[in-house]
Amino acid sequence: MRLTTGSLVQWSSAAGILVGTITRIDIDLNGAGKMVPWIIIKRIDTGTSVMICGTDDNLKGMRVRILELEEEYELVSSDGTVIDSYTVRY
Repeated sequence: MRLTTGSLVQWSSAAGILVGTITRIDIDLNGAGKMVPWIIIKRIDTGTSVMICGTDDNLKGMRVRILELEEEYELVSSDGTVIDSYTVRY
């Protein structure tokens, strides 16, 4: 799984299943004195930021996954006739 800034992610915590956008990824010490990635996520529902440890074991334990966004667009003529349509995934 490739997590990058701007990715929309879902994870499981004591507060339930949450969704947010990754705003930053830092490398810093954890409680055991090891350098690990820290993922800062802005929650969609509250707008608050959370920081989770980005080690493989922690991401698996929190069931972190990337959500794909999908938008559909239509090209419409002035009389309302659909000329073309397409889907964008990101």
